[in-house]
Amino acid sequence: MTAALAAEWRKLRSVRSTQYVLGMVLLSVVVGAVLAWAWGRTWDSMTVERRSSLSDGSIEETLLPVLQLTLGILGALTITAEYATGLIRTSLTVLPRRTSVFMAKVITVGVLALVAGIAATFAIHLISKAVFGDRAFPGYHDLASEAPGLLGAGTTVGLVALIGFGAGTVLRSTAGAVSVLVVLLFVLPMISGFLPEPWRERISSALLTNPVSALSLAAVFLLVAAVLLKRRDVG
Repeated sequence: MTAALAAEWRKLRSVRSTQYVLGMVLLSVVVGAVLAWAWGRTWDSMTVERRSSLSDGSIEETLLPVLQLTLGILGALTITAEYATGLIRTSLTVLPRRTSVFMAKVITVGVLALVAGIAATFAIHLISKAVFGDRAFPGYHDLASEAPGLLGAGTTVGLVALIGFGAGTVLRSTAGAVSVLVVLLFVLPMISGFLPEPWRERISSALLTNPVSALSLAAVFLLVAAVLLKRRDVG
């Protein structure tokens, strides 16, 4: 298992897609700062009555689906790129225990996405608060009370990366895995907004912004992926 982890970590670090994805994560933080500046300008032009009518919201919440999709694509590419190039055959020849290879990929991409997701979520939040200054935006309180929510949001980024990996393993297609992620992250939330209650609330609570929902769906995708990787031919 140690050898498999070392091999997968070397591959993940060396491919350009990882660098591009981490660059996109950094860009999301920059976009968050720009949005905070724009929100601040809008706040300054509002009346007191309009400010008091605003509902809770945050910039990291707005950018969360983008972060999730970005790391989800990395998760998918971790396996689909190997199928596309035939490198998966080499990986399983050098390390014939497919379960070990699978778990090594899950751990490496999951840890990287988790760290990147939590770091980006906290960075966007803290930079936004610094830009807002003394503006009393709803949804922004003391860090101690906000930290659990920020950790949960960052954790969903890591879990969506595992969903992308699982979908990529099942479908063996980057386009297919990305399509699954787009449906889960953007299409379903859009559809739920048009549904009557109580269905709107039920579906909204099961979306991937909820860590429990993300964990459950990641577990399903990974279970199916593990079974198929073990039973199917790699060709």
